[in-house]
Amino acid sequence: MIPQKKKYLTFAELVSSIRQAHDLFSAQASKAVNIGLTLRNWFIGMYITEYELHGADRAGYGENLFNELAAKLAQHNVSGCRFRQLYNYRAFYRAYPQILRTVSAKLADKCPVPPKRDRRGQGAQLKRYFLFGKPRPVARELHNRYLAESP
Repeated sequence: MIPQKKKYLTFAELVSSIRQAHDLFSAQASKAVNIGLTLRNWFIGMYITEYELHGADRAGYGENLFNELAAKLAQHNVSGCRFRQLYNYRAFYRAYPQILRTVSAKLADKCPVPPKRDRRGQGAQLKRYFLFGKPRPVARELHNRYLAESP
């Protein structure tokens, strides 16, 4: 076997390689951000809807729920949660309640869901877990695992 000469990159190849890497990873990052924001907005809408239906102190807020919630979230530096956006997140959840079933089908083996199955299936279990379990760490883990494996 004859040793082959090592090939060194030309400047044009360097530029081309960096541009290709940038294009590839920028597209993946954009997709991951879009998926993450969609899930975030859907879950915000779900939490609001469930609170309106079953919240322990919901009567105290009544018509001012969105204003009070927006103000409190602003104090905690949660972006994208003004009155109108919160209202839209709730509408988004109501329009697309099946998103959780789609996500849960893709993440069934990765998401920490209680093992007990019932007739309502995996989507209902995930929803209950996010609502009544420990939603913040679980949501973060779900988000991180889902985005980490995005193509």
